[in-house]
Amino acid sequence: MFRCPPCEAHRVWSNASLRSGLSDSRTEEEKDAVLDQLYDTVRRKIAQSDPDKYRSECFVSRLIAQKKMD
Repeated sequence: MFRCPPCEAHRVWSNASLRSGLSDSRTEEEKDAVLDQLYDTVRRKIAQSDPDKYRSECFVSRLIAQKKMD
């Protein structure tokens, strides 16, 4: 996996907000795994496109999440 400064910067400011949206029934390890998977997906999407397009100081993304009810 390549180093992705925009992804890392995005995670710095969004991680706490996204973590707070995860259910308290999840363990901290499960929350870490969910967020790691999300940011790995973002990193892969950037790698598949043109990473130079994401090298600005401003990185904007939109996350649409749906909670699954068991």
